[in-house]
Amino acid sequence: MAAIENLENHLANFQTDIKKLTDYICEKFSFSDTDIIFAAGSVVDGVGNPHSDIDLFLLTDRTDIQYSSMTDVLMKFSDCDIDVRVVHFNVLNNLMDRFLAWTKITNKPREAFLFTPDERAFLHRLKSSVPLFNQKSWQKLQDKIPHHFLLKHKLDYAAHLCHTIQIDLVGLRRVGDYHSMGVAALEMLGHAVDAFVASTGNSCPNRKWRTRHISNIPSEHLVALSPFLKEYSFVERFLDFYRLPLGNNPVEYMRHSLNIVHFARVILAIAEYKILCFDIQPIIFLDNLSYKWDYRTNILSHFAFDVILSYQQDNGFFIAKLGESQNIIPLSFDIFKIMCHLPCYADLSMQNYDFESENDKNIQQAFAIFKMMKFETPPIYIHENIIEKILA
Repeated sequence: MAAIENLENHLANFQTDIKKLTDYICEKFSFSDTDIIFAAGSVVDGVGNPHSDIDLFLLTDRTDIQYSSMTDVLMKFSDCDIDVRVVHFNVLNNLMDRFLAWTKITNKPREAFLFTPDERAFLHRLKSSVPLFNQKSWQKLQDKIPHHFLLKHKLDYAAHLCHTIQIDLVGLRRVGDYHSMGVAALEMLGHAVDAFVASTGNSCPNRKWRTRHISNIPSEHLVALSPFLKEYSFVERFLDFYRLPLGNNPVEYMRHSLNIVHFARVILAIAEYKILCFDIQPIIFLDNLSYKWDYRTNILSHFAFDVILSYQQDNGFFIAKLGESQNIIPLSFDIFKIMCHLPCYADLSMQNYDFESENDKNIQQAFAIFKMMKFETPPIYIHENIIEKILA
């Protein structure tokens, strides 16, 4: 297991190993038969550094533990800092019951906020941890936490924040606060990236590891984003968006904000599709579609800030305005791909693209959507071959 290997490699930096660590901890705490202790956190997840401390979690009913601060016991082992967080079983059981109740809720991203950031982190840590004492009881707890629902919770948390920020962006544009628009768009991008990371199987909710998480995404999961990444890595493209325009040109700020929102909107929709379909395998959109695009030099045409591309188990792919969920427009998979990858003036080579799939009942819908939805910049340019197919 990668978690065990990550912990072993870290302890090797201090000329020790998991067995010696376990023996040391057992000696210090004199565990009862019901106590459980496990290692988790950045070291176990593989995003720590050689100087990172090791996070241990002690699950217990005991009340005789001497804390260093709050509910933590700070220790030193072989020159390595150890932080032992104590969690009582009544607190754990309450959290587990609430989380399992949440798994029965559908299509309500707001409900993800029933859990605090610390509770979200703990659930991930328990699921991704390495047991040090009482492995059998630890395994029973692990089995109660469906990994898929940890991923869905991370998705719902991100989706709700993204949609909230999109509404904020409409207001900021209305009052002409373009500088705040750029900052808000970047915040939305961060949450959308978190959702995309979840779609690759990573349930860690800790935002401070965001760039390391996207650095660790296998390349096959990024195929769908190749038009946006081109020769850049995901991290490079992500950080490049942080280069906000200098000066006070509202047109440049508007364009940059729209670029960010479009990218965030696409990767959030991809994440929804992969997670809600119970499928974290790589997804390929560009089977017969090829074009050249540079988001910094090409003029983009985007939907309004409050337009969402999305996927739900009940509705499939759809496009809608926030706050008008009763007026969604269903999208076939092919049309969804067009929505993702035709938001710009671009050099398109579409002659070999098949629009006649069985799932595509009405290709004219795509052109109708482009005309109906409000655009923030000049009308979209669609290659004449596409128009011929749409209007045929």
